[in-house]
Amino acid sequence: MVGWLYIAAMVFLLPALAARSAHALDSGKVTLPARSAVHLNTLVTLAVLLGVSLTVARLEGVALFPPWSPGLVDAAAVAAFLLVTLAALKARIGRLDRSVRRRLERVSMNNWRDPRQLAPYTLVCVLAGVAEEVAYRGVLTELLTRFTGSQMVAVTVACVAFGAAHAVQGWRGAALAGLFAALFHAVVLVTGNLYAAMIAHTTYDLLAGVVIAEHARRRRAEALTANPPHFHPPPPPAPPAAP
Repeated sequence: MVGWLYIAAMVFLLPALAARSAHALDSGKVTLPARSAVHLNTLVTLAVLLGVSLTVARLEGVALFPPWSPGLVDAAAVAAFLLVTLAALKARIGRLDRSVRRRLERVSMNNWRDPRQLAPYTLVCVLAGVAEEVAYRGVLTELLTRFTGSQMVAVTVACVAFGAAHAVQGWRGAALAGLFAALFHAVVLVTGNLYAAMIAHTTYDLLAGVVIAEHARRRRAEALTANPPHFHPPPPPAPPAAP
């Protein structure tokens, strides 16, 4: 029963909540909160997801963290993942709708050199890399495999659920997240563990935040060059008072 409830929450409830948030933002009924609030809310959400997933794993007997001896296969899998996904991000970042771009900058950074943005965002990246891999590539995929009898079906459903849970990034962003999920699964299948996928996930999120912030910086610089601020000369000094 616990396993079925977990599957229902991950496959139906979380995507529904994400779609609702995306619709509210698109309609203008709600506005994006401050970046600090976004980071705090994200950290709390990820912590809850991790806690629930670990609890379900213990109750359902899902082994998540076997002994690990990292090797060349793990390093190659992480490197290949980063090359593919970062190239996809760089190709997409310039074509984003303004509203989606603003959301990405708000949930990540628009100035990675500012420690007030970089420090909390780094925590978000680390927790996302651990929590989402445990939840989707670990617990959800294992439970779906048990209940459906097919690993392919389990991976497909988990990828769709992961993409739908990122609906706040727009439907293109959600589709891309689903494709990234397939690559995360590939890393797990090639390496046989979640550790490499966690490293790849964390590293990608952090580097993606830097790419998004640098794109925002260049866009601001180009706007400033195209529309330089007008210089108003100071008024001439007042003439001396008559004796």
